[in-house]
Amino acid sequence: MLELIIDFIIGLPPTKIRIGEVTNTILVIVDRYTKFLGCFAVIITITVVELADLFLERWLLFSTLRGIMSNRSTVFNSAF
Repeated sequence: MLELIIDFIIGLPPTKIRIGEVTNTILVIVDRYTKFLGCFAVIITITVVELADLFLERWLLFSTLRGIMSNRSTVFNSAF
């Protein structure tokens, strides 16, 4: 089961996080089922294509790593 809530925190002052990359918005993604939160710095003028790429690169990477490190695995639970 996957239930995601996606929202933006806007109106923040511009911040330079990398060379040449300025952000002024925070993308917040919450997985209500596993209670996992992801916050990503973005620019307010992000396009849908860039948002989809960001989601695939960062959120799926975090959720994959979370699944590897989680103790909710069926392999872990089946041993007890």
